Amino acid sequence: MGLSVELRDVSVKYGDFLALKNVNLYVETSEGLVILGPSGSGKSTLLRAVAGLTPVAHGRVYIGGKDVTDLPPDKRRISMLFQDLALFPHLNVFENVAFGLRLKRLPEEEVRRQVMWALELVRLEPQQFMGRKIYQLSGGQQQRVALARALVVQPEVLLLDEPFSHIDLDIKNQLLEELKILHNKLGFTLIYVTHDRFEAVEVGDRIALMRAGEIVQVGKPVDLYKKPRNRYVAEFFGEANIIPASLLGGTREGYAVIRPEDVVIGNSPTYKFKGQVIDITFLWHYLKVEIQSNGHIFKAYVDLETPIAVGDVVEFGFDAKDVYFVAE
Repeated sequence: MGLSVELRDVSVKYGDFLALKNVNLYVETSEGLVILGPSGSGKSTLLRAVAGLTPVAHGRVYIGGKDVTDLPPDKRRISMLFQDLALFPHLNVFENVAFGLRLKRLPEEEVRRQVMWALELVRLEPQQFMGRKIYQLSGGQQQRVALARALVVQPEVLLLDEPFSHIDLDIKNQLLEELKILHNKLGFTLIYVTHDRFEAVEVGDRIALMRAGEIVQVGKPVDLYKKPRNRYVAEFFGEANIIPASLLGGTREGYAVIRPEDVVIGNSPTYKFKGQVIDITFLWHYLKVEIQSNGHIFKAYVDLETPIAVGDVVEFGFDAKDVYFVAE
């Protein structure tokens, strides 16, 4: 069973640079939370503050309701999987996975039993892999060894810092799916850092989007996509038509956000426009159509069979229920 994680007004400084700014965040027991944001937004710093690897300048960190701000990492009942994996090249697979167990001075028989369990858990056949050196493994196999090492100590909180960023897309997708299965099976609390919104949606029950050391919005993936708090969230969390609210009439200030799949070509929804098709892109399951109108370029996703060509003048629009107004 996992433990809750809470940050209360947490700030972290690197010299004079404020990397985290009074962050407040609560992660439910056994929840899967993704920390999402661009490089330099503070997401890895947040994870290291939870782990106890980076000192907190202000605020408190709680795990399972207990104040752990001043506790070392090995007293926090966590495991962490780093971006560079930090595997030991001079040790074989068995000893890499067994490392945390040996620190606990467990009997050799128990170490062997738990290592075998962890390797099977990540789908590495023990007899085939436990004697291999790290350089004898593929990138995906190394990821599995690192994950086995993190899981073998049976943590109640598992922290992952962009662990799959350097491997092929197909292997990454497979590992993400297996991570979800393991999370549901074992019940640990999962905090996963990434800059990739597609990974975030795949892994997270909720997503915390960061910018410049602050959490901008926390919510379910669909909420960040359909109900962004501001323009930054709307643009970061997927393609969007972002137009001045004044273009839709009325006295609203700020911007209207309309996702491309909600733009309809040829029908007559609430808001109606006319424009010229300037580009069409094939995106596997649909076409992305770009339409120039009223000084703006609108994006629409349409079926592959839609009879449309560059240069066409089309009517298009969207329904009021699909418009979300945000501030700058």
